[in-house]
Amino acid sequence: MTLNRILVLAAIYCAGVGAAAQISKLIPVLGAVQEWYDVTLPAATLLVSVIGAGGLVFGMVVGDLVVRAGLARSLAAAAFVALAAGLALTFAPTFPALGAIRVLESTAHLVVVTAAPGLMSRIAPAEHRTTVLAIWASFFGVAFVASQALAATGFASAAPATFLRVHVILFVPFILALALAPLRGALRDERRDRSIGRGLPPLAAYVPIRLDAGGLAALSFACHSGTTTALLTLFPGEAALRYGLRPEAVALLSVSLPVVWLIATLGASAVLRRSSATTALVAGCVIVLIALAIPGTWPA
Repeated sequence: MTLNRILVLAAIYCAGVGAAAQISKLIPVLGAVQEWYDVTLPAATLLVSVIGAGGLVFGMVVGDLVVRAGLARSLAAAAFVALAAGLALTFAPTFPALGAIRVLESTAHLVVVTAAPGLMSRIAPAEHRTTVLAIWASFFGVAFVASQALAATGFASAAPATFLRVHVILFVPFILALALAPLRGALRDERRDRSIGRGLPPLAAYVPIRLDAGGLAALSFACHSGTTTALLTLFPGEAALRYGLRPEAVALLSVSLPVVWLIATLGASAVLRRSSATTALVAGCVIVLIALAIPGTWPA
């Protein structure tokens, strides 16, 4: 693989980490958001779940639009929108304004995570494609680990607005890397080959929910991402109340959960190299059902 391709793939991956940080950055400051805007915990957590809800409702439509507009163009535009929205978020005067900015962030996040893997698959040589996509699968876990590690220093609770601004500042090098990356080849390929867009059905075809194999896989992913986000968001605080954990133990748990998720993601990627996607999907669903059946996993 050439150096140019490696740089492009690294820039795209960094953009994905930045997009995932739009979710992870709010989890350590939910308490501050509640206090600052005088809202309930369910209202505050809605700021996190709005991104997942947008993906569930508009994912297929956005996928169609991204392909038609071009993967590279869509990714670059969404990354800059995410950067601007992230900066605006730190100056939101009211909770409704904060929610509106989060909707804009959710749209940018959705475009990034839709365009990035397709573009990486197109750029990576065939013999490295599986490895590249396996690395891409870790972007969410990396973002959560970084956010929780930064929050563990006490920075998030001491200065929540500054904590969010630091996330924006850390996102800037990723955007610059993406802007400076040699994407011309990918853009040239898109101008030359529009066949992937021509074969797509009209948008109206996505309105009815089709529970075929692809629909079930998408539904499984929605359930997985919702459960994982809820676990990372709510479990440390719930564990502190339920088991009487000390603050340092809660901080360690907050950092450890994303690390476990990251390890599991990389492990699942390794499994996919040796088994079919269907087998892995069914096995994952069975493991989740077994975990839910274990006594003590449900709230008292």
